[in-house]
Amino acid sequence: MSEFNHLPQSPETPSPHDLKIIKALLGDEVAAKYEGAEVKTERTKDAGYKPSEEDINAVHEATENSKEFEKNAENTKRQWMEWADKFSVDKKHIEESANFKENGDVVWVGNFNFSGKGLTELPPNFTLLEGNFICPDNKLTNLVNSPKKVTGNFVCNCNLLTSLKGSPIEVGGDFRCSINKLTSLSSNLKKVGKIFYCDNNMLTNLIGSPEVGESFMCDYNVLTSLEGAPQNLKYNFSCNHNQLRSLEGAPKKVEVFCCRNNQLSSVVKGPTDVARIFDCRKNKDLKDFSTEINVGEDIFVSPDQIELIKNLRKKGYTFQVLI
Repeated sequence: MSEFNHLPQSPETPSPHDLKIIKALLGDEVAAKYEGAEVKTERTKDAGYKPSEEDINAVHEATENSKEFEKNAENTKRQWMEWADKFSVDKKHIEESANFKENGDVVWVGNFNFSGKGLTELPPNFTLLEGNFICPDNKLTNLVNSPKKVTGNFVCNCNLLTSLKGSPIEVGGDFRCSINKLTSLSSNLKKVGKIFYCDNNMLTNLIGSPEVGESFMCDYNVLTSLEGAPQNLKYNFSCNHNQLRSLEGAPKKVEVFCCRNNQLSSVVKGPTDVARIFDCRKNKDLKDFSTEINVGEDIFVSPDQIELIKNLRKKGYTFQVLI
């Protein structure tokens, strides 16, 4: 492609569209020479410039390339088919399930199931998935180009995610991002209808968690804080196998609360109303259970928590000793 080395001294002013192309291709310095040009209907002999055929072809090529990236149904479909070629995805499945809108948006009806395909990216302009997103066992490092809304479950377990960047805004069912490399839950995600699974990652806190309708599972991380945990859960909260010394930040009201295998010496700042089970096994320094906590059924303790067992008996709590 021409470098446009021989620019006219007094070129005609290009349209804003063409100027944008020149700027993108050749840089600000070259574009500036055009931006300051006067509008002329005819070239004078003094201009002393006639564009070469190579230059003319380069501008036409740039214009055509820019049209290819306009957001419309044809271009979006082409990009999806290129994505399919890249990752050996069945194009027939795309043809049957994807609805390419005139404005370039994509609505997918049915399950978007491409697990184990070696995906490193997702196709563009995905706005709505009326079904489940099922893409575990791939090589995604982020969720850029995810559908903005998913009516069913969103499953991205067992990838290489270091970030939830680009995630959906709303998921109607479960959101599963277990077994990745996440250090943060910050993302676009605002609402999960059922269960949020972020276990087996590298999280140290829960800042950025979405609103969750039913249960929240963050086991097997390196949590030192529950800051950011969702507060309005219908069922369970589980933070087993972490490095917690305090339950501050935990939801106050749940059905089942699990915090075994941590480093807790107190549960004072944790939940205050547990409808069924409070599981605090394998916290060797936990010796006192707060009377401020209402537990509807049982407290689970391990055999080596002797002082805690004595304390529970003294306070009249119902408990079970389990391994």
